Amino acid sequence: MWKAYLPLARIIGLDLEDKAQLAEDRITILRGDQGDRVFLEQIARGFGPFDVVIDDGSHRSIDVITSFEALFPHLTPNGIYAIEDLQTSYWETYGGSSGRDRRGTSMSMLHALADGLNYAEFDIPNYRPSYTDQWVSSISLYHNLAFIQKGPNLEPSHLMPPHPRAGRRFARRRRVEVRAARAARRLIRSVVPIRI
Repeated sequence: MWKAYLPLARIIGLDLEDKAQLAEDRITILRGDQGDRVFLEQIARGFGPFDVVIDDGSHRSIDVITSFEALFPHLTPNGIYAIEDLQTSYWETYGGSSGRDRRGTSMSMLHALADGLNYAEFDIPNYRPSYTDQWVSSISLYHNLAFIQKGPNLEPSHLMPPHPRAGRRFARRRRVEVRAARAARRLIRSVVPIRI
């Protein structure tokens, strides 16, 4: 299917089972585990950089995350990383969760990537942008499917200096500080009752 859909592409397939008999012109099929970061790095060094990566593998959250972390850096600028069958991010048997605690799931990874699109606005002292903060340029989410586009994400904040910055700019003031400010305002208004 991919050979017909992408008539000029060189296609590298990966499967746990030996499917080398399906290899043909422009199609290489490797046997391996998508959860093996070292193996994925070897593939990337041998066959990358990639224009498109499609994760339609085990659908286990840990494997989806491992594959993304290993292969996304090896996409070309403007490359697309697709993740299929994201419903498993909500199923416990696949390492997912439908509860409040979704840490370690595929969807929590995508949520973090979406937050990273706006890293310039993070009000976190000494924050250093991650690779994905700086190289995920867009995310498109559909029912059980995500497309992550690689590209520079370097737009600065319009209100804050670039990272890393020493302190917080928009921290909520503590209640004691708020009460003291209100008391000072009341005192000033009692002396100067007209608003200036």
